[in-house]
Amino acid sequence: MIAFFPEPYPDELLYSICARYHIMSRNNDFRHTVEDLFGCRQACAVYDFPSRLAALCAQLE
Repeated sequence: MIAFFPEPYPDELLYSICARYHIMSRNNDFRHTVEDLFGCRQACAVYDFPSRLAALCAQLE
């Protein structure tokens, strides 16, 4: 479970919310952010077809 997650702006993409989380969390490497959010370092963040949404939801509970 992560301690915080940015509040989405109206019509904001999940990709940009994750980018804002990366900046706010001050992770040095985006792989650490992907592991925080999706529980897997090998996950690939794409803007058009998000995946591993169940893992992200589990981190947000």
